[in-house]
Amino acid sequence: MIDCCQRMDVLAASTYLDTDLAINVATNETLGFVVTRHQLVLGVPNWFMSRRPLCSTPVDVTASPD
Repeated sequence: MIDCCQRMDVLAASTYLDTDLAINVATNETLGFVVTRHQLVLGVPNWFMSRRPLCSTPVDVTASPD
C-alpha cells in the first residue's frame, strides 16, 4: 500500500478505496486517507476513503537526466 501511495504521489494523483473492515480504516488513515462516506452495502458497513497526493505537480519520470 505504501508503494501504491508513493506512485500516486509521483503522478500527483488522488487515490480512492473502500473497505468493509473497521481496522483497515485506522491503517489507511495513517497513510493519509480520510473517510469520505460510511454506508451499508448489502447490509455490511463500508467506508469509502480518499487520499490527496503529497505533491500537486506530477514528476516526469520519462525525462532523461542531463
